[in-house]
Amino acid sequence: MGEQLDRIENFATGLMELGVLKLKKEPSDLNVLVHKLVDFIRGQKRFRNVEFEFDLAEKLPAMEADQGQIHQVLMNLYANAADAMDKGVVRTRTCTEREGSILVVEVEDTGPGIPEERLEKIFESGFTTKDTGHGFGLAVCRRIVENHQGEITLRSVVGQGTTFRLEFRL
Repeated sequence: MGEQLDRIENFATGLMELGVLKLKKEPSDLNVLVHKLVDFIRGQKRFRNVEFEFDLAEKLPAMEADQGQIHQVLMNLYANAADAMDKGVVRTRTCTEREGSILVVEVEDTGPGIPEERLEKIFESGFTTKDTGHGFGLAVCRRIVENHQGEITLRSVVGQGTTFRLEFRL
């Protein structure tokens, strides 16, 4: 079993490294990406009990991004939030900080939150709390964000929810 896990981790690492090689950046409006993705997923069974709310900056500057990879990050964050909640709200907020040099995206849910002892492992490849999970989603998200010269962090309060924060240099 240990050998299988090592093989799976090596495969996942290879996929993440492949993302570096195939990065196709183009000027992208993050607000448009968010709306298109939510419009696409809203009708899926997993999201039927999720209410989406938005607080998107009006004049958000374009960022150089691989739109498919940014969609993958957001999709993973939305899916994790929906899976954590029987019913709840997912809020997406965009803004700029530091005099417009940093583009920020936050995805916040009203789920159960993540216990403190799990927070340190949350981005580790192979770490999962789901019965059907593989534990590669957030590790891949981190790699994609880093490939875009960004950073992903989170804060979580048990009983109140979790917020993932993505920061990209412009």
